[in-house]
Amino acid sequence: MDVHAIVTRLRDLSKDPQNRSAIAKDEASLSGLVLCLSNEDPNIVLISLEALKYLAMYTPNRPVMKNHMGMIQSLQALSSNENAEVVRAAEDIHSSLVPSRAAQRSKNVNSPVVKGVPSATGRGAFFLGQNNKNAKVFLIEINGVFPLLTSNQSRRKC
Repeated sequence: MDVHAIVTRLRDLSKDPQNRSAIAKDEASLSGLVLCLSNEDPNIVLISLEALKYLAMYTPNRPVMKNHMGMIQSLQALSSNENAEVVRAAEDIHSSLVPSRAAQRSKNVNSPVVKGVPSATGRGAFFLGQNNKNAKVFLIEINGVFPLLTSNQSRRKC
């Protein structure tokens, strides 16, 4: 089976709302669609974007898709594509997965504030791994890489 047939089949399956959740949860299907976004054939890219658009229509799929490796980067890379239709489709999907800051603020204004629960805009959300107590930071120091460079001016080059 060629790439065009596979992507077309995934798009046709994603048109059915009952299949959208299963396709988004399937790592291979989602990875295949993301991989096809970098294909040289603009038809394959458009079909992949159409399938992703159908998957993003189902709101519970959006966090899965947003966190999928390479999804957001591939959509952003398509924003500089020559084909206007590809750019428009990629921006539509990107905006559905990553809402604008204005939309997030309007949601925060209307949401109730619960005492004792830190908000997403509060200071506690500054560090991503703040809640992970098992996180470790490693510092690697390499000595002897440039043993001949001893002056401060030479060290700045490194």
